[in-house]
Amino acid sequence: MSQDTQKRHQHEHEDAHRKQEREELAMNDSINDARLHGDGLSAQELEHANESEVYARTAADIKDVYALLPEFGHDELKRLNIVDAGTQLVSGAKFIDLRNRFRGETAAIGEEIVAEELLVPKRGTDYEIWNKLLDSREVSETPAEPI
Repeated sequence: MSQDTQKRHQHEHEDAHRKQEREELAMNDSINDARLHGDGLSAQELEHANESEVYARTAADIKDVYALLPEFGHDELKRLNIVDAGTQLVSGAKFIDLRNRFRGETAAIGEEIVAEELLVPKRGTDYEIWNKLLDSREVSETPAEPI
């Protein structure tokens, strides 16, 4: 291999390395910026921001949810993603805990770790289903009038 060819390959290799470093820095900047501004993404979601969001479970997969949301049909429950236990939440991310719906929409404070909650993330949830969750909470929590 000629000396010019070797220099060109070395230069191309260095360019590729610098490009990779810039991309990694840009990704880290976007993750840090999102955390700073609390845009509702978990750390796991931020790392896969360019990929479609995938949750391991939906509300339809959890037997207890049918009793918690009797006004929801099976097809609607399949549209409610549940955040997996162990997921780290980013400050400002909005959720509804199905076991504590009376609290309504809540935001993560700090970088909490999901334990036993049944959290439905606002991000990625169809607005019609989200609003039904909020509306049904108000209806189901209203005390019945005495007869």
